[in-house]
Amino acid sequence: MSELTKEYFDQKFDELDEKFVAKEYFDQRFGEFNEKFDKIDQKFIDLDQKISELPSKQDYNVLKSVVDNINEKITRFDKRSDEDVRAAYKDIEGLKNRVAVLEEK
Repeated sequence: MSELTKEYFDQKFDELDEKFVAKEYFDQRFGEFNEKFDKIDQKFIDLDQKISELPSKQDYNVLKSVVDNINEKITRFDKRSDEDVRAAYKDIEGLKNRVAVLEEK
């Protein structure tokens, strides 16, 4: 059995001191890791928020329907305009022919 001497107690105090230093070191490291994990958690929360702000497939389909409808109207308008222009050219050509016939008389 060990004698209860000053050296014995000094040794035990040194061992305890080393354990406290080690504990403080690990507490500090765990604190740093916790901070890093908190930052990572916040990044995931931010990412989730950004993802939730993205349009859904339903939103996309509604937008696509609106754009398709606009394109259809533009195509009909262009077709009507083209038909109107062709009809006007045809009328002008007919009028030119009538004027030419009248001038010949």
